[in-house]
Amino acid sequence: MKKTGRVFAINLLLILVIVILLGVGYVWFIAGPSRAYDKQDELYVLEFLEGEDYDEARMVSRFSFDTVYYILEVKENDFPSLVWFDHTFERSGVHDNVGFEPVFELADKYGVDRESISFGVYEDKLVYVLRRKDMFEIFVSVDTLEIVLHIGGVY
Repeated sequence: MKKTGRVFAINLLLILVIVILLGVGYVWFIAGPSRAYDKQDELYVLEFLEGEDYDEARMVSRFSFDTVYYILEVKENDFPSLVWFDHTFERSGVHDNVGFEPVFELADKYGVDRESISFGVYEDKLVYVLRRKDMFEIFVSVDTLEIVLHIGGVY
């Protein structure tokens, strides 16, 4: 009986050590870098907005293809629009505020979840990005709803 209690205590201690190591590993390797990227994104957005005169702004997405782009939803004089810029501030653009509804039919056609639709920038134009995990990405022009680039497997 004494031996069983001792083995149980050792096992419990080992489980506690494993849980602590997993928690430290998560904070060190996963949550830490994620917070650093979030902070870096926030600094880019704030720097971009310093020279602008928008009433409101919120980041819609961060897109990385040939470079890193930030897409913001902004309001100026109660008129909402989408603004995008790259991390070097050399390229930027403004587009009327559009939702994802126009591309839902195309997303359904290719089996892309509506939650997997985002905005991106391709050839200095705003595009919808339809992403089907581990299979393909399709860039669709926001203006014409035509596929401008397909990356990955067969669609």
